[in-house]
Amino acid sequence: MSGLDASPLPTVIAEPRALAALGDVLGAARLLPLAVETNALGAYRPRLCLVQLEVGAAFEGGLVAIDALAFEARPSPLAALFARLPEDAALLVHGGEHTLAALRRELGVRPRHVLDTQEAAVLLGLPRTGLKALLHEYLGVTLPAPRSIDWRARPLDGEAVAHALTDVAHLRALFGVLHQKIVAADLEDELAVASALIGAARVTANIPDPKRFRTIDGASSLEPEGLHLLHALVTWRDQKARELDLPPGRLLPNALLIQLAQAPELAAERLNPNVPGLRARFHSRLVHADIEQLRRVVRVALATFGEVEATPAAEPRHPTPLASSPSSGPGAPPSGPVASPPDLPPLPKRKGPPDPATRTRLAALKAWRRDEAERRGIGHAGVLPLVALEHLAFFPESALAEVPGFGRRRAERYAAELARVLGPARKR
Repeated sequence: MSGLDASPLPTVIAEPRALAALGDVLGAARLLPLAVETNALGAYRPRLCLVQLEVGAAFEGGLVAIDALAFEARPSPLAALFARLPEDAALLVHGGEHTLAALRRELGVRPRHVLDTQEAAVLLGLPRTGLKALLHEYLGVTLPAPRSIDWRARPLDGEAVAHALTDVAHLRALFGVLHQKIVAADLEDELAVASALIGAARVTANIPDPKRFRTIDGASSLEPEGLHLLHALVTWRDQKARELDLPPGRLLPNALLIQLAQAPELAAERLNPNVPGLRARFHSRLVHADIEQLRRVVRVALATFGEVEATPAAEPRHPTPLASSPSSGPGAPPSGPVASPPDLPPLPKRKGPPDPATRTRLAALKAWRRDEAERRGIGHAGVLPLVALEHLAFFPESALAEVPGFGRRRAERYAAELARVLGPARKR
């Protein structure tokens, strides 16, 4: 059975009357399979582009695609749509962290109830938890191969929308199968708790932070001068990515920045546009003037190493492509001064390594969890999710109601066992 059949291409809701009719259907929903598409892979500031729903036979065959870019007015018509859901209705997602974060970030939608089929599979200890694998295993459905789609492009491609709707087309049936297993394993409360954590996860603006440059792979091994240069490169990249509305990592890959910072004295030379193969490592929207400006950023950063200066200001972009831009004369890129980057920001705050007593508790909890999962025939997370395990190891005296991801049923089942495993630290 294929996830895509020969049915007509789906109808996409892009006007208020159809959205209002859909709202009437949602007003009676109890379980709403949901997925979304964003342009997160192709933009500095991701936007919600498509919303996929499965609403049953009450509305145009059950599968609904909403063109989110057609409803960007404030207040959001899409937020009003989700407000029509009954208080006891649940959103059904698979691996829903991205989906729910997009709804909260773009629409301010905070669902009261969430159920996640991937979380159900993890709790059960299933060997594969991806949607494609689960649908094939339990429903005999074969999803089409993934496609790379620019969801900002309009008009929407009908086949692309049909492809996106496979994310929700069989989700209700899959949940039915997994829910039976969840009930049999007495994991209903655990699923509710795990799904609620997905829905309540902290949502950021989803904008890259250049101050986190120290977390780039390879940054920790750089000499101070190289780290200073990396900071300047990342700061410039973030400004240019914001200007071009591109993900910073696609504009200039991290690996290239680290390579430049490993040999600061050679960085400007390595950014020479005439170096064979260099152009292929940049995004095609970077022009000659951008590369020349980046070379000046390198020179200024090295010349002012250790000094406190202002963040480099963005310069006007030169329209001539890299391959044909002259280095001097009327068409040359601007040659004004480029300021050095500010002082290096402080290292990110990290929790220190566990002390010996904490390491002992971690080992004891993991061993107990492994044995209990084997005894019950469920996943390790079904016994105790990692976030709860680590919290108990570091803060063994915590009330179980304060332990993240724990829940009522685990407290009833394991309070005495945890007191035994944690020993005197639990009794303080």
